Amino acid sequence: IQIRGRNSLRTEGNAPLYIVDGVPYASQSISDQSLSGLLFSSGNVSPLNSINPNDIESIEVLKDADATAIYGSRGSNGVVLITTKMGKGDKTSFSIQSTTSVSTVARSIDLLNTDEYLQMRRDAFANDGVTQYPANAYDVNGTWDENKYTNWQKEFIGKQAVSQNTQFSVSGGSGKTNYLFSAGHRKDETAFYGDFGYTRTNFLLSTNHTSKNDRFSWQSTILKSSQKNHLMATDLSGKIYLAPNAPALFQEDGKLNWENNTFDNPLAALDSQYFSEIENFSAHITLAYKLNKNLSLSIRTGLTEMQNEEFKTIPNTIMNPAYGYTSAVSSNTTSVFNRSGWIAEPKLNWNFNTENGRW
Repeated sequence: IQIRGRNSLRTEGNAPLYIVDGVPYASQSISDQSLSGLLFSSGNVSPLNSINPNDIESIEVLKDADATAIYGSRGSNGVVLITTKMGKGDKTSFSIQSTTSVSTVARSIDLLNTDEYLQMRRDAFANDGVTQYPANAYDVNGTWDENKYTNWQKEFIGKQAVSQNTQFSVSGGSGKTNYLFSAGHRKDETAFYGDFGYTRTNFLLSTNHTSKNDRFSWQSTILKSSQKNHLMATDLSGKIYLAPNAPALFQEDGKLNWENNTFDNPLAALDSQYFSEIENFSAHITLAYKLNKNLSLSIRTGLTEMQNEEFKTIPNTIMNPAYGYTSAVSSNTTSVFNRSGWIAEPKLNWNFNTENGRW
């Protein structure tokens, strides 16, 4: 979100201030770009992913004088106020919702079939005056089967990606006490070859209470989420331009096919993988007491904690065995990110009503 345009050369210097239930929520990326740079846009992993959209009651945007008057220089890029849902009414109610969707690549590129591709290759050699094909031109010199055809788009990005989203909530109350508990689980697969995907589990507990004489009140919210991301470290979509008569990916025994060392099997790159586990906890409580009809005292406290542990494996098995690489060249990189913050805001309110207005 960009509210007031770019006013800083720093990438993170243009982001607004996020306030979730009155507690500042840092929006800067929580990922190590050296691990996620090739997977996500600029390697950014937003902490806001931890918030379940189903738990949001409202979003309000402040800008200009409204933002800076309340939040000072922190609100110079604008402020986004996110309020989560609360329990309402005296009647206990349950809600459950589950959806499943299937995604596929919307449009494929129109590529050459084997006959068209080989004719293009032969014409290219002929235009260069080459009459004897090079030894490494396996696609046209007879090494690879010239009658074989594989649509590599279907092989590498032709999988059906199934997404499942389940939400559950129970709310109710009695008298001047209300509560809401909700839980959600989301799972997303990818259209790429292999068993990769993303999962997120969320919990929300919100309670509020007002005393019988309406003088004392309190409100609390607890948010807990867990995310797991398991992806390939290499994007296979660039491999759709392999020769259409390239060898099969697997041998008959199920092992990767290297076709007598004439073929660098792209599936070997999937042994290099990225893992991310994000834990987020956020809580706030507001206590208020009316000293008299014109004077009230309140305090709002909040706590946020977030941890992201990332792994990236680069084993020697991503290379053709003919190169002779051993586990001595394998590597495993780990990055651990921790962020925590707290806030305490005492407030004294004085209201005075006159015939001319309210102060």
